[in-house]
Amino acid sequence: MKYVSIFVVIILSMNFLFPSAKEAMDKDINFEKLKKNAPKIFIDCNRCDIDYIRENISFVNYVTEVKDAQIYLLITSLRTGSGGNEYTLEFSGYKEYKGIDDKLKYISHQSDTDDEIRKGLVKTIKLGLIRYIKDSELAEFINISFTKKLDPTKTEDKWKNWVFNLSLNGWFNGEEFYNSKNLRYSASADRVTPESRVRIRLNSSNYTSTYTIDEEEIKSVSKSRSASVTYVKSLGDHWSIGGYFNIYSSTYRNIDMEFRLSPTIEYNIFPYSDATKKQFRFQYSLGYKNVRYKEETIYNIMEETLYFQQLSASLELKQKWGSIDTSLSGFSYLHDLSKYSVKIRSRISWRIIKGLSFDISGGYSLIHDQLYLPKGELTPEEIFLHVSAMQTSYDIWFSAGISLTFGSVYNNVVNPRFGY
Repeated sequence: MKYVSIFVVIILSMNFLFPSAKEAMDKDINFEKLKKNAPKIFIDCNRCDIDYIRENISFVNYVTEVKDAQIYLLITSLRTGSGGNEYTLEFSGYKEYKGIDDKLKYISHQSDTDDEIRKGLVKTIKLGLIRYIKDSELAEFINISFTKKLDPTKTEDKWKNWVFNLSLNGWFNGEEFYNSKNLRYSASADRVTPESRVRIRLNSSNYTSTYTIDEEEIKSVSKSRSASVTYVKSLGDHWSIGGYFNIYSSTYRNIDMEFRLSPTIEYNIFPYSDATKKQFRFQYSLGYKNVRYKEETIYNIMEETLYFQQLSASLELKQKWGSIDTSLSGFSYLHDLSKYSVKIRSRISWRIIKGLSFDISGGYSLIHDQLYLPKGELTPEEIFLHVSAMQTSYDIWFSAGISLTFGSVYNNVVNPRFGY
């Protein structure tokens, strides 16, 4: 035992005095230089947890300007039929990595938490970065492992691609002389396949507000109900055909019950497979509706059958210089083309120069199709409480902003203190 004890002491002393091979190797490596020479990446994603990505992918350098990047990563998403999201990650190589491009997909499920989604995105980003670091000094410190054992299985979906959702929301606000409450409920069912899409929606809203003025109580009640069915059939990479069926009622719009049927055709200049990055869609509808009003309209009508048409163009682009989301639509009744409306809506985010970006959004509606307006003048209380739509020839809204970012091009450090 005496010799064993001496042997143990010698071994421990050697481990203390002479570091292991790995420790010795680590001392010989200039990790600061290694990190400095790591690929520089710019991540373009509006709804990503960038701090979490930086914390969990530390073998690259994060830059704040596209021009400083060697890797440009664009992350976009589309809603899936199951209620989740399909994320498209497009890697573009710059400078030393020019020509090394890749596209990966990550699909989240409706039941996934935010933490599960960001973990899935981090895993996918790591997979995409392997092409850029496989020949670098960093590759020596990258380990790849497979954590699951897979057996060939056949998946059978008992729901046949249908996804259902139910929601109920209540809201209440009260003061000494005022209170309001709003109750909303909705139900939906979706079935999405590569060949077709079916969407069913049910919605109900009840809004009540009460004012007490000089001990007199003034109450406003607004109700709306709607049910809709949308069907879309794929016709190749650019064409789609389908239609809408709607049932609608609204006290605000003086509509007791409205039935609407709208056969529709759509053409997308870009392939639908590029939808997360670019879309330029033209849509035309030719429809019919029967309307029963709650009160007699300004045209002395309580019920009528109408035919209409609608044409719209929508452009959505997500590029390295920024993004555009704009649409223009026109609507008219066929029995009287002077009864029409035109709407334009647009949002543009543009990177002008280094660190400088400009954002603008707005919308304008030219309105000449308010056939539902009730006969007679509104009372001051009805105008004040905004319980009924009023005659107008237009509607407009606008916002703009500018932002400037400057300083260090590197942004690898994460510090979440004070919620930042």
